Amino acid sequence: MVMKKKVAVLFPLFSFSLALVPGCGGQQGKQNVCEPGKQIECACINNAKGIQACLSDGSAWGDCQCPCSSNIDCSVDEYCDFASESCKPSASCDHTLQCADKCCGDDGCGKSAVCENTCTSGTYCNPTSCRCEDGCSTNNDCLEDQYCDPTSGKCETIPCDHEQNCTDKCCGDDGCGTGARCEDKCVSGTTCDPSSCTCVLDDCCPGQDLFITVDGIAMDLASRQGVQAGVAAMAPLTALSGDIDTHLAEASAAATGVFHLSCFDVSTVSLGLLLLVDDPGFDGPGGNFFPTITGIAGYLIGEDKECENAATAMVINNQLQAALDQIHGLDKNAVGYIIGVVTDANHVPLEGATVVKGDGSALDNVLYPNAYFTAFDGAATSANGVYLIPTQLGLTPLMGVKDGYTWSDNIRAATIPGAAYFVPLVAN
Repeated sequence: MVMKKKVAVLFPLFSFSLALVPGCGGQQGKQNVCEPGKQIECACINNAKGIQACLSDGSAWGDCQCPCSSNIDCSVDEYCDFASESCKPSASCDHTLQCADKCCGDDGCGKSAVCENTCTSGTYCNPTSCRCEDGCSTNNDCLEDQYCDPTSGKCETIPCDHEQNCTDKCCGDDGCGTGARCEDKCVSGTTCDPSSCTCVLDDCCPGQDLFITVDGIAMDLASRQGVQAGVAAMAPLTALSGDIDTHLAEASAAATGVFHLSCFDVSTVSLGLLLLVDDPGFDGPGGNFFPTITGIAGYLIGEDKECENAATAMVINNQLQAALDQIHGLDKNAVGYIIGVVTDANHVPLEGATVVKGDGSALDNVLYPNAYFTAFDGAATSANGVYLIPTQLGLTPLMGVKDGYTWSDNIRAATIPGAAYFVPLVAN
């Protein structure tokens, strides 16, 4: 029984092995999986369709080549090669090659590197396509002497502005390339320096050291119009001593108020220069005008003593003086008084300003007349900006006060017997 069992077991195994023996006629050849080079459609992510090619030996199909426009069209270990618009292994990504035709945006290598803007002048980087295109979008896309015309989108040459180029020049080429030259526009009292092409002050009194001339206008305070009057230059210390009859030079202003004081010696004058305006002949309180003194220059050292080309000297007409005579405590002959205007930096009168001492402390007596000089009880300046100090005051710094404005504290004034001292307070 044992032997039968063994035979029964072996027989089936022997029969099976015979089935594996090849038949007669030789060994069979290997079969191709596909036709070499043949391409078929294959599925990609995002429902896209790609191309799959059979290997050259026909042994298998190659990888599915999926089309792409960005990295999201590729698998995690691939990038979108923009040149071929196909997904490729990330390890082969070349930043320079990827950005060869791009001027912005991600380089597609999966490391968030951005392509540089390499567009040349006259072209600009289109932010949509990230390609350099002819034209411009801003002035930065153009050369230094060009601008971006928003209408044409092209770089145009900046037009040369003759007037602007010659603003601070009185000679020389205007720089526009046409050979045009800047004109000499130097005002009276100045001359065009050919070496710098700038206007410089004339040597108004050649060969006379510390001699000066003064040109300007004599103006009625009430009407702000030029007047025909006598004009005299005075030394401050002489006037402050009460002497208003000693003059450095005298002239007559025309009906328009224009005057010219010829060369006179200021070598011994200190502190500054004053101008006195009165009737021709300087008749004191009589006639049409009350003697009025205006400071036009401050002297610290000899070099400060220069010719004055645009001086304004104010005068009080006797009609206005009659109104001022009604002010309690005002003694025009024995004491004199101070009158002035508070203005902004452009010399426009300021309404609502007050006047104090240079240290900020209050003055004992300062009045603010209305615009018509019919009342003097204002709390601050009216539209004409005028203030008045009717009582005696020693040499004192004055300054204006108004929100939004500042004044220097170096304007000094004092009452001068027999005269009105006009002191403008001009904001910085």
